[in-house]
Amino acid sequence: MDNLNTKIDEYFEKYNINNHDQTSQEYFSGAVKIALNEYKLPVSEFATEFEVADSTVERWASGAAVPHPRLQQMILNYIAERI
Repeated sequence: MDNLNTKIDEYFEKYNINNHDQTSQEYFSGAVKIALNEYKLPVSEFATEFEVADSTVERWASGAAVPHPRLQQMILNYIAERI
């Protein structure tokens, strides 16, 4: 996960991510938003990988929804591997 922090750290200010605790909702939604916007990972790729609707991924990115903590960790690991 340190690899993920290193890769997204430069975007924390741009996306107003103040909580760098990887278990926080703010960090999670920020990481998804950065993966989608800065690293251009397709919403449909996330949706397919985690068997959810595209709109669910968009809610994760906006902070309107957060998956179960176990799934959240899997998603963060997936982002770390993909970017």
